[in-house]
Amino acid sequence: MDHKAALLALILVSSALAGCTGDPGEGGGDEFDS
Repeated sequence: MDHKAALLALILVSSALAGCTGDPGEGGGDEFDS
């Protein structure tokens, strides 16, 4: 498996989890301004 693909998938999953567990009203997602 391509290392870049695995890394991209890991980032995608972790960011998706952070977006689901962290409420935007509480300031969850400190890396991205939504």
